[in-house]
Amino acid sequence: MVLVISVDSTKNIHVSNAFAADASTDSALIFFKLRPEAITLQNLHTNVLMTTMPDPVNGLYHMVQKVFAPSLLKDNSNRGVGQNVQKLLGDLEQSLGSILRKSQPNRSSSSKRSSDNDFSGILTPLDECRYWADLTMSGARLEDQERSQHFCDLLKPMEQQFTNIDSLSIGDALEVVEIVHDTLDDLWKQTEHNEYPEERMVNLFDVIGDELCRFAQKRLEGDFSSIWEGSFAAVREALRDAIKICDRWTSTCETLTSRLWKQYPTHQWKSGKYKPKNVGKVSARFQEICELRIVHEHLMRLLSSSERDRLSASDSLTKTFNKVGALHYNPYTEPMWRSAVAAYERAMNPAEDAVAEKLKRRLKDSSGKVHQLLHEFQRYKELIRRPRIAQDLTAERETLLGLLTNYAKTLRSEFKQRSRDGAPSSAHLNGKNLSEVVSNIIWAKQLEAKMTEVLKAATDLLSSLPNVERLKDACVKSRDEMEAYRLEQFQSWSEYMLSALNDPSDPVSLQNSSKVMELDHHDGRLTVHYSDRTVALLREVRQLAGLGHRIPPKLQAAATQAQKFYKHAVILKQVRRFFLRFGLGDR
Repeated sequence: MVLVISVDSTKNIHVSNAFAADASTDSALIFFKLRPEAITLQNLHTNVLMTTMPDPVNGLYHMVQKVFAPSLLKDNSNRGVGQNVQKLLGDLEQSLGSILRKSQPNRSSSSKRSSDNDFSGILTPLDECRYWADLTMSGARLEDQERSQHFCDLLKPMEQQFTNIDSLSIGDALEVVEIVHDTLDDLWKQTEHNEYPEERMVNLFDVIGDELCRFAQKRLEGDFSSIWEGSFAAVREALRDAIKICDRWTSTCETLTSRLWKQYPTHQWKSGKYKPKNVGKVSARFQEICELRIVHEHLMRLLSSSERDRLSASDSLTKTFNKVGALHYNPYTEPMWRSAVAAYERAMNPAEDAVAEKLKRRLKDSSGKVHQLLHEFQRYKELIRRPRIAQDLTAERETLLGLLTNYAKTLRSEFKQRSRDGAPSSAHLNGKNLSEVVSNIIWAKQLEAKMTEVLKAATDLLSSLPNVERLKDACVKSRDEMEAYRLEQFQSWSEYMLSALNDPSDPVSLQNSSKVMELDHHDGRLTVHYSDRTVALLREVRQLAGLGHRIPPKLQAAATQAQKFYKHAVILKQVRRFFLRFGLGDR
């Protein structure tokens, strides 16, 4: 009851009623019957099944892993698949995977380097962990087995995370990314054995990213019966968490390959900054879904119930997207997704026109105050970025552009005046326990943040206006000048304090290296060598480090030393004041 149609290496076609296990075939198409009965038009689709078999082990493994295991291991339909059968199927999947991984060195080459760079059977992070676990038993040399065992030990934290990842909530998966970051960093930097191959690490980046995307997609599908009909707030929060997972993994790969490993002396990364292939596209899809939900929610809130009924706007989102696998990005189904988005936008054009008129009235009430108007624009930014609404609000966007331009000029004037003459402006007053240099740095950092806010608003909301590039260029230039001023202030402070520490006659140097207290044996007076200057150093180091500046090691060491005796010095000063208060100093 088997029909085998195969093609050999010479492109000859063979037809047989039996499959020869040792036959030399590049590919084979196999038809088989479920029941011993004649084939008719009525039973053709229910009695005849088909499969392919270019490689029996490889084909069976992927069919079990991708088709049968997901269906039967998670079967809740009570079709008679008991726990024993599910366990056997799981064991079969693992055994086939083990055979496939063990056969990789033979298929590629006998050399260790060739086998290290053959990762055709590595489809998940757990496959990578199992690959090295298999080699601990099957390695050709003791050295290879010890290396594999070492890699297994280093990968153990990652293995534990991905073994249990399906039990996590989508918000908890960010911790998985942090643990995997540390695991891969340790794996790359290990020096006990031959280095972990760069090509294999690239593949591991991709499979980890794919697994994180799969997890996010699965959680979104499991938590909501429909992302288009679920609670807006809950869906939006879950989508934002999913986007964070994808973006955090992309950032992790970029940080490892462009910063931590690029200049690592014993194992340099040579391929440049790496971004996972698929993760960014999945993140963009999540972001697009989130924006569609936000836009629809804003439209429904701004339209009255009668307008929603008249424009048939309420259920357009569900009708358009319910039959589209929106969460699953695929280049082959991308045209279908784009077609659905275009259909939704056409359906919502009348609603967008109605909402644009309402937004005009809201924005008109705030048109004279830059912060108030910017707040309203940011409140509805997803709506205002819609091409149709943006076109209708051209005049209001021009007004915002003018206000932001004047605001940016005001910020630049304040910066120029303060940085030139050093006099505090009315908007800048030294805070409590802030030295002049720390106050200047905080002030410059605040101006930077304000200028960045203007730049972001211009980019997000005004990008289609003709004069926006001039504003953006001015913001970038001013922000760079503010950053340079802030770094110059920090550099001057560092050089001054380092010079003070190196000067034996300077009080900071003297008090940092001398005794905390000294008792004069002639007159009995107690001197505490912990002046306000040392306290200021300690405070400035703590504050500047908190602002993100890298403290020079010598200053950090001096602050650490001063911190050890700070509490004791305070107590000693209190004791000294007590004695002086009651006139007991001479005693």
